Amino acid sequence: METLTMNIEREYFARIVAKKKLYESRQQSYFWKQRIEPLSVPFKLRLLNGMTPPVPEAVVVVTYVTRYDGEYQLHLGKVLSVRHWDARKQLPKR
Repeated sequence: METLTMNIEREYFARIVAKKKLYESRQQSYFWKQRIEPLSVPFKLRLLNGMTPPVPEAVVVVTYVTRYDGEYQLHLGKVLSVRHWDARKQLPKR
């Protein structure tokens, strides 16, 4: 299964890990078009929150992609793994 990696803000990362966010949006720009459109669904979405190790990381299955109102909507399925994240505190593990 192919993998797409992207950075995401902590608030949205926490909601995805808690399975409260059903899709992730990205603007329909040339940058994202080159990365999203060649992929065949389902594919893995690797989400990173931050740049300095240890970075909270989650891998989620994208079940399908839609285009709506100038955005790509990546519809999220099962959370396959979560690293460096304290789910109870909703904060990175240190």
